[in-house]
Amino acid sequence: MTKRKIKRQIKIDFPEATGNYWRCVWIDQVYYQRKQRKIEVYFYNTESFSDKIFNPQTLYKTKIPISNLSEFGIGSIYNVEERKFEELNYEEIFRITIKENLYLAKAIEFPINGCEDFITNANEVIPIGFKYLKAFGKSNFRNSHILISPYTILQYFLFYNDRLINKVMSGRLVEGFDLKDLKFRKCEETNMVIGMLRYDAEMLTKGEASIIAPYLFLKNNAGIKFLKSLYSHIEKSFLNTLGGNMSSHLSFNWQDFQNYNIDVVGKTYNKDSKTYLLAYRICNFTFNDSQPYIVDKIELFPFNAKDSTEDRKNHEEEDIDKPGDPDIEGVSLNLNADSAKPIPPINTPKDEQLLNPFNIQVDVIKRDKQLGAYRVNYLPNDLKIDDLTRDIENFDNESKDLIENIKIIIAKAGNFEYFKVLIKIMEKEFLSEDSKFKLKLISHYDEGISFYIAEIIYQSKAIYLVEFGSGIIGLFSSIGFNILETEFIYALVKEFIKKEPEVEPGKVLWTYIKNEFEKYYEKKGIILYTGAKHLNKPDKVIARNKTEALEAAARRTAENIYLFRIKRFLI
Repeated sequence: MTKRKIKRQIKIDFPEATGNYWRCVWIDQVYYQRKQRKIEVYFYNTESFSDKIFNPQTLYKTKIPISNLSEFGIGSIYNVEERKFEELNYEEIFRITIKENLYLAKAIEFPINGCEDFITNANEVIPIGFKYLKAFGKSNFRNSHILISPYTILQYFLFYNDRLINKVMSGRLVEGFDLKDLKFRKCEETNMVIGMLRYDAEMLTKGEASIIAPYLFLKNNAGIKFLKSLYSHIEKSFLNTLGGNMSSHLSFNWQDFQNYNIDVVGKTYNKDSKTYLLAYRICNFTFNDSQPYIVDKIELFPFNAKDSTEDRKNHEEEDIDKPGDPDIEGVSLNLNADSAKPIPPINTPKDEQLLNPFNIQVDVIKRDKQLGAYRVNYLPNDLKIDDLTRDIENFDNESKDLIENIKIIIAKAGNFEYFKVLIKIMEKEFLSEDSKFKLKLISHYDEGISFYIAEIIYQSKAIYLVEFGSGIIGLFSSIGFNILETEFIYALVKEFIKKEPEVEPGKVLWTYIKNEFEKYYEKKGIILYTGAKHLNKPDKVIARNKTEALEAAARRTAENIYLFRIKRFLI
């Protein structure tokens, strides 16, 4: 198999070592930051490209942008001088027949822990309960156990380039499709059932649309369930950042993909009279079902294309009873069971000639032929089609909600970070010199409700700061400044948060609560104070980095709270 030249350079700052090459042996957790996701990767140093012997002392882990997973995988070798990953020669391909499905397995001890040429402290690196994918199937070697990292699966099916990876990780994978306008038609000449989808050419390239669309038409909604589970995990990971957990292992549900052949390349390990194959790449994936879709072909209709002077909706309506076969452009590969499949699209060139990994034809309809192809008398209601249409519409709504949730979560995570820095500065610079002060920071994350509370006590009096993640810090106390029970504080703040849906767009939760419910809470013995706004522009400070800028801004807010709230009411 010919090697494909890699054009893209990736700079990784490896430590000094005798060898000029570093082999990737494991891809670990995703680290969530405000505007970038990074992946932790483990490498061993080696002196030659073909050398399979590693010095355990050279194990090195680093974090790189997750978008780089389109360039390399487990087993890839990084050339330090040329700053690129070399393409591997695959000497042996293992074919595995999965009658049912890969399943998620948990292990107290990772199966190949302690094996030569793998991470020596694998049990420390791969946590207990980590869900790896494990298959027992027919292959060209016996008594085998196949371990397939979730990243390896995603690299074959979705992680083609940095654009697609970023779409996956931000929940924007199906954002460019007009899912609510899904249609079906039957071609009288061929008797083929055709699924028709419109997509925004400014959001998705032809290749990207051709890659994503087949997931929406798989039987039993297997593709939709897969994407939903991936989205659900990503959203959960973002939510966990509000609770302070800034990393997670990427996961998804794969159980609905059943009865297929999968070809992989990788490295075998022997342990306890068993042979384990750690998959480096998936080379081929073929459903054994001759028709795994509810349609025979997919037609895609781009709109907002740069080469178009008119949008489809500007054309006059017309009815077409029997359209001819439309002219097409950019036909993705029709990968049937007899097709020769190349090595998967790791290191895809920038012209984005992406490959459809599924055995279904996807046609992109030319702009000047779209009206005749799309304005047809499409199929009447059918149970399977109705079910799919309903599920796709629900998925469309869920996807849009996910995007909005991620935006909110990122903003909240930044505001929570601001609040924590503020409290540290408050304690160190304003409260530490007076032993009568006590400060306690409480964080809460449960059932999607997240907030931080700072309890500030002076002698026997207390005032409370609450951060919802909205950029306005709420302040409250009891009428007599009595110290409140923790359970009561939790219940009170959750009651505050439940009012959030009532707040008008552009307004802030705490301001709404104080304006509308001040007298109500006063009758309950609680005094609400004017909130303290996050001050984001450091005054007369030249910040050398983001950390200094954050501390300078938080210091001003802390000073205002101390002078005009704490000192005024507690001392």
